[in-house]
Amino acid sequence: MLSTTNIQYLKGVGPKRVKKLNKLGIFTIKELLEYYPRKYEDRSQTRTIAELKDGEKVLLKVKIVSFAKILRPNRKLSILKITAKDETGYIVITWFNKEYLKDKVKANEYYYIYGKVKVSYGKIEIINPDIDREQEMKMTRKIIPIYPLTNNLSNNELIKIIENAINLYKQYIENRIPDSLIKQYSLLDRKEAIRLIHFPLD
Repeated sequence: MLSTTNIQYLKGVGPKRVKKLNKLGIFTIKELLEYYPRKYEDRSQTRTIAELKDGEKVLLKVKIVSFAKILRPNRKLSILKITAKDETGYIVITWFNKEYLKDKVKANEYYYIYGKVKVSYGKIEIINPDIDREQEMKMTRKIIPIYPLTNNLSNNELIKIIENAINLYKQYIENRIPDSLIKQYSLLDRKEAIRLIHFPLD
């Protein structure tokens, strides 16, 4: 079933995403489940603002302090800047072409953010970070798979697509070796192995 089910039937994959996935050589659910990460990012450990160095990727827990105006240098570019803080200092969060976050991110609330640090003339900034509410663990506080990508398909998009495929089709993932050998050598069930390849716990 997995080798014959086209990815176009997977929830969250429309015609545009089908074309993007096809460019990666992914046409079926089987090929999607076996499209493995090229590396992982450990986003489980928080840092403080005072510790940050230019160019590193970090996870921070911050409180949103204030919003700046959205800047529009041209028709195709918008810049949203938000000021946040922790117990050690302040940081400017900058997003490009993500105006919708202005209505989702609330002042005086705590968030986890993960992104690349820019330090310039004493000003600390984090560029295009992933963000979760304090109680969420969608893209922060865990290990994130990083996939080979094609143009206009983001890593976050592919994570959601693969996660959805695992949840919907895991009952069809069959072991390729006898259950007796799996038990004898304490091997992982193939369903669990594929899930952990994509979403390792440690």
